Amino acid sequence: MWGERSVYRGRSPRFARRRRRRSPAPAVVLAVIFLLIGCWVFNLTCGRKKEEPPNQALEYLNRVRPFAEATAAQANSWNQFLSELDRLATSREELDARLREMEQQCRELWEKAGEVEPPLELQKAHSSFLACLEYRYRAVQRIRPDLVNAVGAQDVSVYASGVAENLRLLVYADGFYHHFREFVVERAKGYEAWENRVLPESTWMRDLNMVTSSGVNSLLKAFRQGEIRGVAITQVTLDPAGRSDSSQILRLPRTSTLSVTVAVENQGTRAEKDLVVSIKLYSDARTSPVRQEQTISHIAQGSTVKVTFKGLRPATGGVRNVLEVSVSTVPGEANAENNRRTVQFVVE
Repeated sequence: MWGERSVYRGRSPRFARRRRRRSPAPAVVLAVIFLLIGCWVFNLTCGRKKEEPPNQALEYLNRVRPFAEATAAQANSWNQFLSELDRLATSREELDARLREMEQQCRELWEKAGEVEPPLELQKAHSSFLACLEYRYRAVQRIRPDLVNAVGAQDVSVYASGVAENLRLLVYADGFYHHFREFVVERAKGYEAWENRVLPESTWMRDLNMVTSSGVNSLLKAFRQGEIRGVAITQVTLDPAGRSDSSQILRLPRTSTLSVTVAVENQGTRAEKDLVVSIKLYSDARTSPVRQEQTISHIAQGSTVKVTFKGLRPATGGVRNVLEVSVSTVPGEANAENNRRTVQFVVE
């Protein structure tokens, strides 16, 4: 008996040590709890990498789709505008009004779309959409003064670089929209509710050749041809009248004073105003010229206005007199050679 108790006592310490070992399960459970709490506090759950519930994306699609449809409609308006350039170029006011209206619409669309808050998975796509809308607004805003000022300009080439740059903005905007639409369409695969709400195509620059140098020049040429501006001196009459000799010098009868009548014709397609008609008279004996000016306040297209200068005193005694007559040019006038005339004459 005693020996058996001794054996039993010899094993007891080992049994006691086994019972004092702690299970790792409580520590693991606590670690998991703390991890979950930390993820919840700092929003670091795996849900960020998972697809967000489709209803959030669907709500975004429902909000943004009207803006996509609106910019698609603006694309049609822009291409209709381009097809009417020849007609619009005849009225600077109508051209400016059309572009201002389009500019305002683009700005409002961009600002309203910026108020939409996209879900995390569609933030990059939405950024592309906003870039598209901003580029379209900026392009119309900047191209308006160039196109308006190019109408009837003497040298339309000065506007070519600005027009080309803004047309390129529209090309970039088309690219941004394509990226936005393709991303959303790809994301929509597998969701029947999305597939029934397909976003429309929206392309402003359907003819990329228009962005090239030849395309821009062709566009500006169409503007130039839409309106013709120009005035000309069609006749200069002296009183008393003279006769011309073989040297093309008029010979006037003896006189101490002279009157000059200048006929100015408006050869353009629009009325002009504030045209200055000038004369300058000098001679071989008196080289310091005598000058006079008169202003034509208004002249309708296709009409002729005559102005008369009186009291001119030419050199007499067979001395050669030179009379230079001119009328001011108008913006966009292609031929300024017919805006001046020179008459040589002698008084017998």
